[in-house]
Amino acid sequence: MTEELDNGISINAERYLEATYRLSDRDAFVAVSELARCLDVTPASVSEMVKKLTEQGLMDVLPAFESRTH
Repeated sequence: MTEELDNGISINAERYLEATYRLSDRDAFVAVSELARCLDVTPASVSEMVKKLTEQGLMDVLPAFESRTH
């Protein structure tokens, strides 16, 4: 079973959200590869968690080509 915080978010999801917030302070967009390096996980793990967080309405995602053109 996944351990959750009082807000109902898993501790692992909280780690991803915090890292994304810290990294986004430097740039408006955070690349999957950058988040993977920060958390010391694989890009596939980041993609999986980002999908979950997006489905929960906790994160917005732009395709890579869109983020580079804005």
